[in-house]
Amino acid sequence: MKTPYERALAAFQAEYSPLTFDEVLTWHLLNGFVFSRPDFFVLGRPVVSSAPYALLADPSHHFPSTECDAWLVYLAAGNTARMWEILPWPLPLIGFERRNEGVRFFPSQQVARLTAA
Repeated sequence: MKTPYERALAAFQAEYSPLTFDEVLTWHLLNGFVFSRPDFFVLGRPVVSSAPYALLADPSHHFPSTECDAWLVYLAAGNTARMWEILPWPLPLIGFERRNEGVRFFPSQQVARLTAA
């Protein structure tokens, strides 16, 4: 059975990215957040949900924290219900992108409630 880290790496490699996994991981270690535990793995950063897609999709773009209204989960695998317990600080929205189809934002409380069920 694969670990959450291994599943996240496989998901990353299954989609096109101009960056390597190591580049994305390093950037999030320096400027976002990375949590790797036996039960989940997640990379993310605070963003401005109304920003253009090009800025949201670029993990090297830094948004001023005072302007951020959302967590953008760049990559995640494992027990998502546990992830909401470790977010660095509360923000009203959480965003995801699936299959390079654009970022969608949802109310944080709604996502946490749905994943806990």
